[in-house]
Parts: sequence; C-alpha cells; structure tokens
Amino acid sequence: MGRSARFLKDGVCYFVQTHSFMGKEILKTDADYGRIMRTIKKYKVRYSVCLYAYCLVPTGVYLILHPNDALQLPLFMQGVKQAYALYFNRKYKTGGKVWHQRFKSALIYNDKDLVNAIQLVESIPVQERRSPSPAEYPWSSCTYRILGSASIVDAMPPENSKVIFSEV
Repeated sequence: MGRSARFLKDGVCYFVQTHSFMGKEILKTDADYGRIMRTIKKYKVRYSVCLYAYCLVPTGVYLILHPNDALQLPLFMQGVKQAYALYFNRKYKTGGKVWHQRFKSALIYNDKDLVNAIQLVESIPVQERRSPSPAEYPWSSCTYRILGSASIVDAMPPENSKVIFSEV
C-alpha cells in the first residue's frame, strides 16, 4: 500500500517539522547549524517560501512557513533535507538515512493560530530543557523577534491579511 497524498492548500501557513533518523544528533556543531540555516535560506528563495519562525535542535527542525504556491512546500522541504543529508554524510564520513520519514505538516488558518504556532516553535528549546528561556537559545527565531537582529525570518504578515490567510 502506498503512502497517502499530502493535503496542500494555497493561501495558508504551515507548521512543519522533520526529525532525524533514529533520534540521532544531526546538528552537532555551530557549523552544522550554520549550514542548515544557509540551506533553508537558499531553498526559501528558490521556492518562494516565507519563513515566519524556526527552531533548530540537534535532532530536528521546526518551521512556520507560508509558500506562495502550496505545491512548492514539498519541493522546499525535499531540497533542504537532501542538501543537508548530503552535507552531513560527507562531513561525518557516514552513509545512509539522516532524516526519519517524510516531514509532518499542519495547516494554520488564522492569525491567532499563527501566533500560537510561533510561540510553540520558539518555546521548544525550553520544553526540551535545552535553554532556560526561548530568548537565550541561539538557534531559533525568538532572538530575531525580540531584538530585531538580522535573520532569515520574513516580516510577519499584516493582521487579518486576506492575502496570507484564507477563511475556513
């Protein structure tokens, strides 16, 4: 039996997560984090995907995304995962799977849910006991949001924007 098709809808944001194979640490050094950040930036430009929040932990990646075309979301994730897997296997002289299965995604239909999803993503380091507060964790969008520092994060959409969110 084949896998079920991914449900994609234009005009909405997505909470996306992907995890490492067998829970192994695939983000081990600052260089690894920097590489996946550059990879995300490259593919978000290539596939016209807006990034509103992110959190990178040693065993996974959490993103809040808004693709201009919903069909670009799987291409974006495929590009990020393949490019990082190639880098990881070369750097650590290993082979085989880096990522566990396909990425998971959930639709975000409105501003309130978007804010809640961003807070969830940015609180992951605290939930996983990697940091005492979201603002102190260097590999999430929280620092950008609080300090306004340079980041790959796109500006938030205007409140109640019909361009970004569709009514359900």
